[in-house]
Amino acid sequence: MAYAGKGIRAYGNLLIIKHGNDYLTAYAHNQTLLVKEGQTVQAGQQIATVGHTGSNRDMLHFELRRQGQAIDPLSALPAQ
Repeated sequence: MAYAGKGIRAYGNLLIIKHGNDYLTAYAHNQTLLVKEGQTVQAGQQIATVGHTGSNRDMLHFELRRQGQAIDPLSALPAQ
């Protein structure tokens, strides 16, 4: 876990997970964070509950970043 907290106001409760040296995933607008900064997480593990920030509906903001640049998450999925 690279970051867990509310330090970036527009994102509310934010989680950033490091995946090796090149990739990060970000999950914003969480209601409750279920993991802590520095903790190792496993595939399939629940990391947060969905919430909202400045909105009247529940939502999740997700980003995949490669070497600091946002990329389309679909491009990282294996071809079917």
